[in-house]
Amino acid sequence: LLPALVLAASRIRDTHLPDTRTLARKWVEANIPNGTAIGIDGMIYNPQFLRVDRFEGSAPGGRFLSEDALERARERLAGRRMYRIVPLAGVADEPIWPDATPADVRARHGDEPWVRLMFRRYLFDADELLARGADYLFTSSYTLHGVYHARWYPPDSPVHYLTLREKIGYESLLSDSRVVLVKRWEPDFGTRGPVLSLYRLEREPGRFSVD
Repeated sequence: LLPALVLAASRIRDTHLPDTRTLARKWVEANIPNGTAIGIDGMIYNPQFLRVDRFEGSAPGGRFLSEDALERARERLAGRRMYRIVPLAGVADEPIWPDATPADVRARHGDEPWVRLMFRRYLFDADELLARGADYLFTSSYTLHGVYHARWYPPDSPVHYLTLREKIGYESLLSDSRVVLVKRWEPDFGTRGPVLSLYRLEREPGRFSVD
């Protein structure tokens, strides 16, 4: 029974450790002004901020929230800062294939509905994020692990080139001189969760100190 007890104890301990996403949210709410636009790739992998548009009733799904429910939430969460959330990706009119895709792979799979759907989604670059009003953006190791370190599919699979395109997109975005690291949260013996990196989007290339 000892190994099972040790495992159970470690699981219980882990569930009670502070999560990097909670620590990052608290830091942002303490240091970044109310209403600032922040780019994230999904609420599950990133800090969960209060969205201004949610409380305005204009967020996706907002029409299903009654004004009474919104008002109760406003009262309960009064005092916490709210942010405008900018997605890191969008959907193009047509599929976007990376230049390295062999012609035969594209010919075999290009008309498959799921392939067309997946290849229409693309990561925004710094110009597009700035155009959408983003002042900061988060990256999460839970997302980047799949891009950089997950098992890659063989070169005759379209998924191989989908992952390649995501990798190229993140490398291009994070190497842009206008995308400057502000702070990073990494799990250790006293915390759990993903590695989170907060970047500031500068209108012009410049320097910004890392906290």
